[in-house]
Amino acid sequence: MDISREKVLETCQLLPVFPRIISEILQTIDDPNFNFNSLVRHVGHDPVLTGRVFSMANRAATHVQHDLQIKDLYKATSLVGVAKLQKMVILAAMANHFKDASEAGMPEEFWARSLVTGICAQHVAAFAKLSTDTALIAGILHNVGKLWLFRFEPEAYREILDMKKDSGTLPPSQIERERFGVDHAVIGSWLGEIWSLPVQICEAIRHYGDPDGANENPYADVVHVAEVISNALDLTRCSQSHVYGLSEASCRRLGLIWDDSSDDLFGSIEASIRLIDEELLFTASGSE
Repeated sequence: MDISREKVLETCQLLPVFPRIISEILQTIDDPNFNFNSLVRHVGHDPVLTGRVFSMANRAATHVQHDLQIKDLYKATSLVGVAKLQKMVILAAMANHFKDASEAGMPEEFWARSLVTGICAQHVAAFAKLSTDTALIAGILHNVGKLWLFRFEPEAYREILDMKKDSGTLPPSQIERERFGVDHAVIGSWLGEIWSLPVQICEAIRHYGDPDGANENPYADVVHVAEVISNALDLTRCSQSHVYGLSEASCRRLGLIWDDSSDDLFGSIEASIRLIDEELLFTASGSE
């Protein structure tokens, strides 16, 4: 049975609503008049985020004055900085989105894999002097089509996962295309279009497995490389991680050379992963 874009469009309303704050951040990435107040208000509505912002701000403040205590949210967010605040909001919003979506029966490890790929993408984008926020979201959403499959084709998709385990080396996207006519990457790009995400993110989701077909979209290269890095370094501690191949053309376009200079990139990625709460990342030991 083939899956069409029309079917995805008809059913997407049954999925959790995509976080509005993510769209706002994406729209203001290059806006010098970015409304900082809207970001602060969003943080203020989330007690967990508020606590983390105050914690970070007060740690920074003690370096200036030992007994200084920040109690005002605007001062705290100013100390944390817009870039870090955007990342915190993006991660919190996406975590809640995936938590709601997990009711579809998706393994908990799915969020860990998605988040790790997003963090890897952020660092690869920084290396290539691209938008780290765009890369983070594209990386987190690169497998979002699997959520749709788990929600609306659960039995068929579980059969595909079993086939993946049995075949060992057969790319899962190939199995998906044989069964559904499309793979999770195409479905994910349709969801991105329905959510009105930027074309660069939709194309990155669609082509991360084959970035040469992405019309020279650098974020497809970024997510492709990020996924390979996350699997190669086994950053989700998953015994079923596999590396299916790295595009030399993607590396060339991003200016990546895999020599001793790559150690800094790997080190910064692993340091970022360690900063993420372990209960958020590594809550399951099974595989997708």
